[in-house]
Amino acid sequence: FLAASHLTGQNNLSGGYVMTALGNGGNSYLTIFDSTGQVAWYKEFTGSLAEIKQQANGDFTAILTSSHGGEPVTGTAEEIALDGSVVRTFTPPESSPYIDDHEFWLLFNNGAYDGALFLAYNQRHLDLSSTGGPSDSVVSAHQLIRQNADGSQHVVFDAWDHFQLGDNVEPTAGQADFDHPNAITFDTDGNYIVSWRNLDALTKINASTGEIG
Repeated sequence: FLAASHLTGQNNLSGGYVMTALGNGGNSYLTIFDSTGQVAWYKEFTGSLAEIKQQANGDFTAILTSSHGGEPVTGTAEEIALDGSVVRTFTPPESSPYIDDHEFWLLFNNGAYDGALFLAYNQRHLDLSSTGGPSDSVVSAHQLIRQNADGSQHVVFDAWDHFQLGDNVEPTAGQADFDHPNAITFDTDGNYIVSWRNLDALTKINASTGEIG
């Protein structure tokens, strides 16, 4: 499968590498193509491969889940060294048992590993009959999870505590989550910025208190 895979474009590649995820039946591949469009490196996984990136320490991370951000689907994330070995495996906390497929960051303090930041979610049974929905609806909402270097975890921000279902500006048909965060980035002061697609919102979240602003 990978031997037959190559990258082409309208123009010649300008150098460097391109990283992407490829799927072939029940297997997925974190795949890196060189400037000629040929496979230069890969790591095989069983199951679905979601968000991938190269982190500040040079290692790769991959979120392993078939979730689209709201279904009750379990998953993990892995940190992978350049030799292909798994450095760490990350699982979400019991309070938010489903890892989101969109974003995962390793954290560092003066170059030393300091933990990770990622999104997870949980579900609640809600009565939506007042708005034309089922009286027993299962709805997902997300939590921003901070994992420390020692493996301990805490919820930095919980969408249930800050948003309402009515804040959703997207069509809700077929969606399991009402908030749907897409991305995390870091402000210059060390706090977090999260993009929420279904809320049409950007929030700055205090890294210490979890408050908005």
